[in-house]
Amino acid sequence: MKVGLVAASFVLAACSTGEGAEPSSTRPTQREGVTTMDPRTSQAQLDQQLRDAAWANDVPRARDLIRQGADVNAKDDTEQSAYLIATSEGYLELLLLTLRNGGDVDAHDSYDGTGLIRAAERGHWRVVGALVQ
Repeated sequence: MKVGLVAASFVLAACSTGEGAEPSSTRPTQREGVTTMDPRTSQAQLDQQLRDAAWANDVPRARDLIRQGADVNAKDDTEQSAYLIATSEGYLELLLLTLRNGGDVDAHDSYDGTGLIRAAERGHWRVVGALVQ
């Protein structure tokens, strides 16, 4: 319960600053320009490459992998997805890319926390603001 109250406080603080959030009208739910993936690359490989790009905050690489069909919500065995990585690490540009490509704001990590909770706990106010909007 205490974590929920702390997260709610962070959310309210982020809402009052209005920092860096992209308007929700610019977040389409469909993927940007999906292209055909190399038949030698499996879906699991694409998804892992996307998570690797997310950890590196390599937005151009992530964009390319998403175009090839990588899933921004695909989780590894530790319950990490590109979307959740963007929230926990405070990577705003990557977060916006994942949201434009179907990032699941209701996704939970291995601790049953959402991306909003992860961002708020780590003080990533711009990410929190984007998620609230």
